[in-house]
Formats: sequence, structure tokens, C-alpha cells
Amino acid sequence: MVQHRRSAGGKRVRYYCNLASPYYRYGDVLTYIDYDLDVVLLPDGTVQELDRDEFAKHKLEYRYGDNVQAQVEEGLARLRSRIAARAFPFDDGMVKSYYEEWKRETTRKGVVE
Repeated sequence: MVQHRRSAGGKRVRYYCNLASPYYRYGDVLTYIDYDLDVVLLPDGTVQELDRDEFAKHKLEYRYGDNVQAQVEEGLARLRSRIAARAFPFDDGMVKSYYEEWKRETTRKGVVE
């Protein structure tokens, strides 16, 4: 999830990332498991890990195996590396250009913000 926030210098981007399983098909439904471990990249560059306690609780409650724990931790490490490198999708300029394109399209189609 990418969020735009107003600041004195204009719009700033805040990234909210959920760690989750890859999606899979269950009948006619695409589904996934949200592991309740989140990372936020704030506009000032601060990175915050959220809900480690929820992940730990659900790990016990839902009996996540060692393999799941290892995959989630590996995913978290890869996510933090991408954030540190400002690799896709953590490029504010690109996100803002997509946002502007979306606004043009919705305006063209008569969709009101």
C-alpha cells in the first residue's frame, strides 16, 4: 500500500508493506495468508517494523512451522534490503508519476476523487 501525505513541500510518500504468503487459488477465489508482520517506510526515511507481537502470537495459535518462520524472516530481510536500496517499488518519483497518471485517467473517465 502506498499513501500520499501532504506536507509543506507537497505530497510525500508513505509505504505500508504487509508480509504475506504468495497468493493461491482456492476454487474460484485467489487467497493468501497475511502474517500480521508489517513494515512502514515513512517520508523521512525512517523504517518501522510493526506487529511482531501479533506475528509471534499467530505463529503459536496457527502452528506456523519452522519453514514458515524462516520464509517470513527471509521475506522481511529482502524487503528491508529493497527499502534500503530504494529499489522498486520504493521510488517516490515513480510512485508519484503513476499517481498523476491515475488522476489523469480518472478525470478523463469522469471519476471524482
